[in-house]
Amino acid sequence: MLAGLLLTLAVLVTAAGSASASVPHADGTHRAPQVLVPAGSPKARASTVMCVKVAAKAGFSFTKTVSTSAGAQPQLVVAVAVAMAESGCVPRAKNVNDDGGSVDRGLWQMNSRYHPEVSDSCAYQIQCNANAAWKVSSHGAHWSPWIAYNNGSWKVYLADARAAVSGGFTFLLGSQGAGTCLAAERGDHGAGTRIWQWKCDADDTISGGR
Repeated sequence: MLAGLLLTLAVLVTAAGSASASVPHADGTHRAPQVLVPAGSPKARASTVMCVKVAAKAGFSFTKTVSTSAGAQPQLVVAVAVAMAESGCVPRAKNVNDDGGSVDRGLWQMNSRYHPEVSDSCAYQIQCNANAAWKVSSHGAHWSPWIAYNNGSWKVYLADARAAVSGGFTFLLGSQGAGTCLAAERGDHGAGTRIWQWKCDADDTISGGR
């Protein structure tokens, strides 16, 4: 059984700026203004790379597409663009809404009232938040629970999200039973790309994945 995922990304991306007004969620809550990581900063670029890694590990696919107002897009690209618009890919991002105190938490801003199954400790832990977004989005198929998707603001970050996913993005898969590693010859995801298999050694870092 193949398991593990190593993502190597070397890209220049832009994260979100700042929200300027309270806006309604699809579920009826309202978001308070939030200041996000300054666009173009090294911290913003690192945050976006981190968003790609945890989204891919959660299960969002870079080959399976979802129909959007911007056309068919890879699930992983949509997931990252939504996170950039919602939180700037800031793990501790927090918005207290004007609906009596519900809170939007973490990378994909999981609302405390409508998603009480997502604890604070989970919401502010990057992989747990990504896993929750995977479930709430019906495995990347439905994005209407996010205001950034409904109001179209996610599309501002679409090109940057696409660059983060495609630029230097490589997989390293490891077979735990056989002790072998499998990877593409280069960072090319297309059909027909040459792949290599070898006995894993100490330099092959494998992280747990789906």
